[in-house]
Amino acid sequence: MNMRLRNDEEWKVKSGQIAYEQMMSFDPDVVIACDDNAQQYFVSLIPVENETPIIFCGVNNDPALYSYPNEKTTGVLERPFPLKSLKMAKAIYPSIKTVAFIGDDTNSTQGYIGFLSNQLKLCIYVKI
Repeated sequence: MNMRLRNDEEWKVKSGQIAYEQMMSFDPDVVIACDDNAQQYFVSLIPVENETPIIFCGVNNDPALYSYPNEKTTGVLERPFPLKSLKMAKAIYPSIKTVAFIGDDTNSTQGYIGFLSNQLKLCIYVKI
């Protein structure tokens, strides 16, 4: 869907529609949708009556946000290990006092920020 390089809303909607049309013409036995944008702009187009199993991966947001069309949906959330990563960084470089997590302005990053906020209980987000 190429949304990292082309991330305007018009393209996101169009690429989701193209993916959906290809899926319908191909009639796959299973759909694998990777990342939050694929869920929002492609999987969300699949009608409820469609019985094709869906596997998601690379999802940072709560999967409930995407209203999956059927109960044949499963997948893997993309979950970092911020506390373990910080502990290891601190072991290597004990004088660390401030850490910045930097990401692009995407659905995935928004989900990651939410996860970090819950894990760290202190997360300041500044949009540049």
